[in-house]
Amino acid sequence: MCRAEPAKAKIIKDCLDKYYSWLGQALNADKSNILFSKSTPRFDRRLIKDTLGFKDMGSKAIYLGNSLVLGRKKSKEFFRLKEKWKSNLKTSGYLALKAWKDICKPKDLGGLGFRRFKDMNLSLLAKIGWKLANGEDCLWTQTLRVKYLQNSTFFGYKEKKGAPSVWQGLTKVRKILRKGSCYHLGDGSSIDIWQDP
Repeated sequence: MCRAEPAKAKIIKDCLDKYYSWLGQALNADKSNILFSKSTPRFDRRLIKDTLGFKDMGSKAIYLGNSLVLGRKKSKEFFRLKEKWKSNLKTSGYLALKAWKDICKPKDLGGLGFRRFKDMNLSLLAKIGWKLANGEDCLWTQTLRVKYLQNSTFFGYKEKKGAPSVWQGLTKVRKILRKGSCYHLGDGSSIDIWQDP
């Protein structure tokens, strides 16, 4: 991923050429595509495609039967995927011998110890949320703080419509974080008694 600028495309081309010379392999241009954002000017698109020798895959790009680019209505895209999966199950005659919730139980409780994606996603979002709430200074928290929090705290932030799905997920895990967090009181100057847990 990079900015859609002809100069950046030249740098990528140079890197790829160097990589090929090291390995003694060549890129298959017929199997190589590039995805541009809607805001990339047509002239820049053409220059970049000519520089790299890639085709434009467009916004309707599909890989292994799934959309590569999700629009605003992600639930519609995932519903289509779910329906496709269900129809494949019906035609293949697949029969699960154990329910997924049972497989996800710990091994000592008779499961296989698998983790549910929803739980994993919540835990990873909660980890980033905790770093934001604690004021930890790393690249992710700096970026999110500047872009979304500005003059607000993580717990005091008011949700806005149209925010990216990652930020919406982070604001939803605040409930989880509130349940398990508390303050060690010092002089109390950094605590917002109305918003902080």
